Amino acid sequence: MRAAELKVREALRLYEVGVNPGAEANIAKMLAADASFEAANDCIQTHGGFGFAEEYDVERKFRETRLYQVAPISTNLILSYLAEYGRRGASGAVAGEQGRDAGAALSGDLAVGERGCAAPRWQS
Repeated sequence: MRAAELKVREALRLYEVGVNPGAEANIAKMLAADASFEAANDCIQTHGGFGFAEEYDVERKFRETRLYQVAPISTNLILSYLAEYGRRGASGAVAGEQGRDAGAALSGDLAVGERGCAAPRWQS
């Protein structure tokens, strides 16, 4: 969770200086989703068979944490975004690099939304 928190802070810092924080925001979401799922998985393991009983409310938490890995954006889409853009983000500027136009037009089928996340052009 600490790694996710640090990535959120880095994404915020980049956003405030006008650089696309897409990579950092996506990494933060993925780290937080993975950490919450692992915590829920450990909780199920600790409770054993009772972890699936509705009376203990552990099974609901387990289902909710699994949802974080697929909604609103799946970890596969995050990994695809990172593989395509890496630290450069969809704008082409390296994260933290000064002197680049972070809002440069994209060449391709993705556009950067107002929050720095990649979306198909027809959704922008």
